[in-house]
Amino acid sequence: MSWDRTFWSEYEELDFDFFPAVGSPFETPKTKDWDDSSAYRIGLSYQLDETWTLMGGIAYDETPVPKETIGFELPDSDAWLFSVGTQYKVNEKMDVGMALLYDYKEEREVTVTPLGTAYGEFTDASAILVTVGLNYKF
Repeated sequence: MSWDRTFWSEYEELDFDFFPAVGSPFETPKTKDWDDSSAYRIGLSYQLDETWTLMGGIAYDETPVPKETIGFELPDSDAWLFSVGTQYKVNEKMDVGMALLYDYKEEREVTVTPLGTAYGEFTDASAILVTVGLNYKF
């Protein structure tokens, strides 16, 4: 079980320098003013026998992006994450593992003025990640 606090408030603006494209519309820095955010995680592992270990986890991740500066480059919202996995001990020096993570983003309505950036809502956002790993002890 863990609680993570990320100090995103240091991220005040997004500023790219596209030299030599002076006068480009992308030259103007974009205000971000992100907030500090927390993430809450809990994970369990269960050793089924000498060779198999089962794992699972759940997390809640708060978005640091305020509605006033949200944009389509990162349409973030609070998220729920669910994971399952297994690890197989091949021998004393090697094991292999596989895991699946589902990341569900909560719906978020954004009503920034039309002269600002985003206007509308972000819905149906999610991701599935699969990982396979091999550990070898020398």
